[in-house]
Amino acid sequence: MTGEPGPLTDKIAITCGDPAGIGPEIIASWLSANPSEAAGVAVIGPSRWLGTLAGGPARVAVGLDAYEARPGLPDGESALVAWAALERAAAVVDRGYYFDLLEFQKNHENGMTPSTPIIPIIY
Repeated sequence: MTGEPGPLTDKIAITCGDPAGIGPEIIASWLSANPSEAAGVAVIGPSRWLGTLAGGPARVAVGLDAYEARPGLPDGESALVAWAALERAAAVVDRGYYFDLLEFQKNHENGMTPSTPIIPIIY
């Protein structure tokens, strides 16, 4: 590892989290500012929101198809989107470790911090 930024060799998955929170705004802003990197990303969230994203990320729809988030107003349906992302992750055999939603959930349940790598490892 040289420490120099370079292109990602594998896709990384980014979940919007609670679609009524700030995650969707941050992801949309990053995709707009980094169109050349968008092909190396898979974005996970509700299908209506995924349809609004710029650029060329892979899109993984979770939750109810008709769901439309109301920013700043989380509700039970927005929580179902996050739950659906966890269920989808459980179906993937080789999720890795640092970006494993199930690992994050297990850490949360045990009162631990997320197992997030240092930035040079992921960029």
